[in-house]
Amino acid sequence: MSRMNIELKARKERYHFVIRILLFAFLMVFSYILMLTVSNSTPLPCMLIPCAVCFAMREQPMASAVYGMICGLLLDSAYNMLPGLSAVILMWTALMASLLVNNLLRKNVFNFMWIDAAACFIHGGLHYILYYYVWGYDSDGLILLHIFVPEFLVSNAAGIVLYILTGVITRRFGAINEHYIEERSDDIVRE
Repeated sequence: MSRMNIELKARKERYHFVIRILLFAFLMVFSYILMLTVSNSTPLPCMLIPCAVCFAMREQPMASAVYGMICGLLLDSAYNMLPGLSAVILMWTALMASLLVNNLLRKNVFNFMWIDAAACFIHGGLHYILYYYVWGYDSDGLILLHIFVPEFLVSNAAGIVLYILTGVITRRFGAINEHYIEERSDDIVRE
């Protein structure tokens, strides 16, 4: 392959990387805005958790940890919580999800569903325990049953749409795979 083709491919891969990251950032901001504008009569879909898990399943571990941390900070802002709890939870969740998918699991919707369910369960469970249960605000478990469980189900179901959308983004702006066919030459002397 000639030097010009290598440079052209590298430039095109950088362009695809920038476009892919911008689209994922737009998806994160859209999920944040969607979380803030949904009415309070319906369960609030926690769209930033599936967004972080989708990114983690598509990208490398360190980039996934940073993206998860940013999603966590936005999630803390959306829930009016102390900044940092969701950031730490989503950073580690995204890192573990990326390592699992890159080393052990295949990228498919079933693996996404259980990883996303685990992330939603961990985040929702810690949120409930640290903000409601410890302080005695919900001794009967009504907040858990009427807010956290529906939020968990809606977030996991809405994550499927995000998974499909991130798959389209990754296929369109992912790594460039080039295939070369060696031409047959009669000038080669075979002994």
